[in-house]
This record gives sequence, C-alpha cells and structure tokens, in this order.
Amino acid sequence: MRVKKGIVTSHKMDKTAIVTVHAYINHPKYKKKYRSSKKFYVHDPENKLQKGNFVKIMETKPLSKLKRWKLVKIYQTDTEVPVLDDVVASVDEVAQEGKKEKVAEQEKSKKEKSASDKSKDNKNPESEAKEKENLSSEK
Repeated sequence: MRVKKGIVTSHKMDKTAIVTVHAYINHPKYKKKYRSSKKFYVHDPENKLQKGNFVKIMETKPLSKLKRWKLVKIYQTDTEVPVLDDVVASVDEVAQEGKKEKVAEQEKSKKEKSASDKSKDNKNPESEAKEKENLSSEK
C-alpha cells in the first residue's frame, strides 16, 4: 500500500476531503527541479479534516468513482495554509525596503563623491598658475 503526505485543500464534501500532494521532480534533460502537485480524494468518515491540515493518507480499495485513499493520521490541526497573495505581498515589501536602502546608499556615495570633486576643483588660482608655469618650463 502506498502512503503519501499532503495538505488538505478542500473539505466541502460529506466524508470526503481533497488532499494536495507536492513532489519535486528533476527534469530529465535540463536537470532542473520543478514542483508538481496532484490532488487525491480521501475518505474522512468523521469529517475531522479542516482546510490546511497536514495529513498522511494511504491507498485503499476504490470507495467511489474518484475516492481511493483513506486518512491515516493528522499531523497539524490548527494551522491554515498561507494564502499565496499574502506571502507574495510580504516578499514584495521586503524587496522594496531593500531597494530603498540601496538607493539611500547610492545617494550618499554620490554626495560624498561630488563633495570630494568640488574640493579638488576649488584650488587657489595662484597654485593653478604656478602649476601651469612649471609645466611650460619643463617643456
């Protein structure tokens, strides 16, 4: 009998839940890992499962047209699956904060650079004249 672990994605049916199992597969040609997911209809006789539960399921004889798995164990009961939009939003916020810090650092370095360039440009006119005389006398 095959055993799989997954997350409950739906429990709207009576005595049935849908469990999504994710697997990471290597591409045969490009050797890159990618995630594939598959949904299984699971027999839940007591209707204990809630959306977001992490469960262990086991293959069994066909119980209905689509249902061929039964519930073995519930690992987590009170945690919900994080909504993808919330995760993406939090990642975007962190990225924007990082960009703001980089922009601030770049502006600071530009100001320092321009300040050092200005100090070089603001030499005494007398010292510039002496430098020109030295260059012309060397020729």
